[in-house]
Amino acid sequence: MDCKLEVAVHAHWSNNPPVYRLYVDDDMLTERTFGWQSFQFYILENILCSLDEGVHKLKLVNLDQTSRFDLENFTVNNKIISKNSYGHSNNELTWQFTVDNKNI
Repeated sequence: MDCKLEVAVHAHWSNNPPVYRLYVDDDMLTERTFGWQSFQFYILENILCSLDEGVHKLKLVNLDQTSRFDLENFTVNNKIISKNSYGHSNNELTWQFTVDNKNI
């Protein structure tokens, strides 16, 4: 089933711009370097993917242990899954979500 995932990725750091990876289940979808010097900027990730019905996991992996990422407004097919999730420098941020005919 086709799904549209959206999430705002905010980064906080002091030295080098941090790098993160986004996964859905075990599939890496993107790796990005956050290149802005202000926590007021964010990247709005738009992910189009085909997923089977059932429970899935969105995961952000922080590759730079001196930074912190926050995820906001995670939606699946324009339906809010979670408003905010705040991370720590060494944590992975994860959300579980369900795909079914109601998400279309």
